[in-house]
Amino acid sequence: MLKKIIAISLVIVAFVAIQSCKVTSPFITGAKINIQINDYQAAKRDLKKEIERDSTSVEAYYLMGYIWNDEENYKEMQKSFAKAKSLDPNYEKANIENMSIKAFGSLRKSGINERYNKAVQIINTSPEKAKNVLKFALKELELANKIKDDDFITKYIIGNIYLQLADKDHENYKDKAAEIFLSSIKLADPVKDKGNLVGLYVNLANIYTEKKEEDKALEYLNEILKFDATNKEAIIKIAAYYRDKENFEEALKMYKILIDLDPNNADVLFNQGIAFKKMKRQDDAIANFEKIVLLNPDDNEAKIFLGRFYYESEKWQKVVDILDVNFESFTAEEKIDAADYLTRVLPKLGRAKDAQKYMEFLK
Repeated sequence: MLKKIIAISLVIVAFVAIQSCKVTSPFITGAKINIQINDYQAAKRDLKKEIERDSTSVEAYYLMGYIWNDEENYKEMQKSFAKAKSLDPNYEKANIENMSIKAFGSLRKSGINERYNKAVQIINTSPEKAKNVLKFALKELELANKIKDDDFITKYIIGNIYLQLADKDHENYKDKAAEIFLSSIKLADPVKDKGNLVGLYVNLANIYTEKKEEDKALEYLNEILKFDATNKEAIIKIAAYYRDKENFEEALKMYKILIDLDPNNADVLFNQGIAFKKMKRQDDAIANFEKIVLLNPDDNEAKIFLGRFYYESEKWQKVVDILDVNFESFTAEEKIDAADYLTRVLPKLGRAKDAQKYMEFLK
């Protein structure tokens, strides 16, 4: 038994000795010499021969990546370093990371500052040119993301580009954008990246609204309010969500916030007034529409609603005051509604004769 153990030990020692004396490949040696004299073409030829000879040569892939990095061919650099890391994750780890960070910074700067920002500036005046610039930006930023995939802003801009390039031929780009946005959230700094996070959640809410996935859209609208409690766009959409679900109690909470922010916003007053009506708060609905007419005396739609609400509240004289005086300014369709109410109300005020002309109008 002892003899057997000794024999195995001798084999192991011999193997280690052979490995330690292993001769460096002449192709590797040649490549290193050519790198030192900056003859990169010759060095690449040597390294290709080495890879053909030994496809597991981590040093060959590392040196090839080094050359591509120096030549600023970051796409090929990324491929070479990825192969080297797959063969040995720790081989020249620090050097690979340093070169990768440099490449990432260069691609990120070019993709965002020189391409994406330029495209945004011209997207309204030259949309086709902007699209071409965005495509270049996308290539650079996606490569940057491959090299270093933990940067929130890079992912956020990539998602924005997919959204801007989405059209009838690329409808899946919206899904791609949503996927990227969702994957990037965990990388964001809630304080430093606050503004971009709000933009991200706005984009997600819009994507899911278009997909008719209202509950998911609501989820992201509420995320916006965690960062910006007075974001009018988000509050308006949340109010619309509850209004469409006929949850007028929750809708009114949103309208209250909006009115506090902008007391004279006629659109909000209108929608809040309708919600009041649905909740059988007739006096509040009337107050809203009276304010709308006060703010905009030419808003005939509000006057018709106001006439209807007065009628339902049996405020006969007010019906006449709002509809009779303004009758000639109404559209044909509005005149039909106004005449209908006036023919019913004027007789109650002892003005049956005046009601006759509106009855004639309805014939």
